[in-house]
Amino acid sequence: MPYTANIIGATGLVGKLLVSLLLNDSECQELHILVRRPSGFSHPKLKEHRIDFDQDLDYIKAISGHVLFSCLGTTLAQAGSKQAQRKVDYDYQLKAARAAKVNGLQNYVLVSSPYAKLHARNYYRHMKAELEVAIEKLQFGHTTILQPGGLIGKREKPRKGETMGLTVMKWLTENLPFLRKYSPIDSGLVAKAMYHAYKRPSEMTLRRVSWTQINELAQ
Repeated sequence: MPYTANIIGATGLVGKLLVSLLLNDSECQELHILVRRPSGFSHPKLKEHRIDFDQDLDYIKAISGHVLFSCLGTTLAQAGSKQAQRKVDYDYQLKAARAAKVNGLQNYVLVSSPYAKLHARNYYRHMKAELEVAIEKLQFGHTTILQPGGLIGKREKPRKGETMGLTVMKWLTENLPFLRKYSPIDSGLVAKAMYHAYKRPSEMTLRRVSWTQINELAQ
């Protein structure tokens, strides 16, 4: 069935791969991406919206169709402060989701984290859980929340200390089974899982997809 898709976070590690999957899907008639600066993508089906991420109306004008894929994110080191990180990881993604709801979209797919925990003392874990709860309250027809571990892939701007951190986590999760859900995962698998989450909808209105389930959904 023909559909129109939207992505916030299209220039990131997962987002770029998801763009490719959607543009190569003959059923995807249009792909809208929300960016702050030129993305470098070029395709007849692609509509690039350069918006002010702080302006709610910009999201409403840009988003339309059937599904919103949300894979925007940064690190504390990149953002420079907790407040700046929250703007990207929480505020902007929630603004996009609210605009999608206002505009009548029924499907929403989010990349979150296995670390999300509402009552965690850790700032990052609490923030991720807050976003999940806020998204749930919007009550889309179908909401999928993916919870991958660290993302493996080639970034245009490598994150400081990320390679070493992923190496350590990979060793820990391979040797300590109870940490398996935190295992690093290839960004391509996450992109495919996001794509299939929409193309193969669950009967549930809300589903969370763990590390092992992401591998299965990506196939």
